[in-house]
Amino acid sequence: MMRRVLTLLVSGCCCLAAAEGQRQSEQNATQVLPLAQYESLNLASQVVQSISAGIAVQNDNLLMVAMLNGSTFDEPLSNTSAANLYTLDTLVDAHVGRHQVIASIQSEADQPFSFHWQDVQLGLVYGYEIVAQPNVSVVAGGGLAYGDFGLETSAGENWPLLPIPLLRVNYRSNFADAKFEFLTTPNLTVTLAPNNPLRLTGDVRFDQLRNARDIIFEAALHYRFFTPDHAYGDFAGVAVGLKNDHFSSYSLMDEVAPAELQYMAAFVTLDATLVKVTTGYAFANRMYQEDQDEQAFGDGFYVSVQGMFAF
Repeated sequence: MMRRVLTLLVSGCCCLAAAEGQRQSEQNATQVLPLAQYESLNLASQVVQSISAGIAVQNDNLLMVAMLNGSTFDEPLSNTSAANLYTLDTLVDAHVGRHQVIASIQSEADQPFSFHWQDVQLGLVYGYEIVAQPNVSVVAGGGLAYGDFGLETSAGENWPLLPIPLLRVNYRSNFADAKFEFLTTPNLTVTLAPNNPLRLTGDVRFDQLRNARDIIFEAALHYRFFTPDHAYGDFAGVAVGLKNDHFSSYSLMDEVAPAELQYMAAFVTLDATLVKVTTGYAFANRMYQEDQDEQAFGDGFYVSVQGMFAF
């Protein structure tokens, strides 16, 4: 079963975008940002806790991210699932002129720092900016991924290589900021009225499309205390929204797809850039695994605390 090769590209860029007000004024200044996040999903018959820690380095031409995550389920989601999942993600996203190169290494296992080849995926992608306008940018390209994608040759042997398409479209205006990216899977991020204190954001993606719950989304109405051109910058605000997401588990059997705990949550967020706290009511929760009966866990609460520091 194919997993995402570049899981940090969007989430890493979103975290760093929040620090825009903390940027140094000099051009091409390099920032180092320690990142951390704690998530908890407390349901009637299941509890999931997730802790992430890492570091990002960025300047005008380079983004490097390394993140280690550990997730623990109170009870395994199925008899083929481990109670723990550890992921190690590294990403390098560099560009020179119109040329862009993206490289990643990802490991997923039931123990930290597992580098068995079936638990690791490598990706290398090249893109060229074919449209470079003040408010529109389009990058197209492709590359290769290496890993265990469940592909076999006619002789029944594992085929480890997979082509990766790349398409990035960025649009910016006073009315909307929009970013579409297709890198193994599609991702769309939109902000309406980006320079207004009251703005609407939306993020939609999916890694596979077995049913409607595979469409991961988050929509929120934000009120920012300061506009981007304020002396303090756009660094604080509140939001209310709705999200559909999931926690994945690690499959103990290669031929069985990983089980997922899919959930929806209505939430409120207090965002001060360096610290972001989200809490809400989780509902429509279920365990989903191909060819197995679904299991409901009851309603509950969702909490997320994100922290970062720029220097």
